[in-house]
Amino acid sequence: PLADEIAFVERYLSIEKLRLGPRLQVEWLLDKSTPGALLPLLSLQPLVENAIYHGIEPAADGGIIEIHGEISGNKLAITVSNPAVRPRGPHQSGNRMAQDNVRQRLGAHFGDAATLTSGQQDGAYSATLTVPLIMP
Repeated sequence: PLADEIAFVERYLSIEKLRLGPRLQVEWLLDKSTPGALLPLLSLQPLVENAIYHGIEPAADGGIIEIHGEISGNKLAITVSNPAVRPRGPHQSGNRMAQDNVRQRLGAHFGDAATLTSGQQDGAYSATLTVPLIMP
């Protein structure tokens, strides 16, 4: 269930908040009907980890990670957004392995019915995973 994945992400975020302090802020906006929806394990955490690594760590003042989840028709969509910043000093741009792993995980569970899209717009980078809505 999504509620379990959220609990896992919250534990991860509590560790990162100890490390980053007030530089890391998180805003959760989830449709109240989403917690029971099924989502493959470790689908959301890598996206949040990327948001911290690419959006919060390189920013002098940190920033806000927004995690939005909503049900639309027979789909569940979860978007993780972070500030799009230019790294200060040495910072790897990444090899997209985390997103590729999430895509593979979604494909293994849902085939072509699930997607992971990402991109930058208006000073923010977002990754959105969309899966068929399955409620136990």
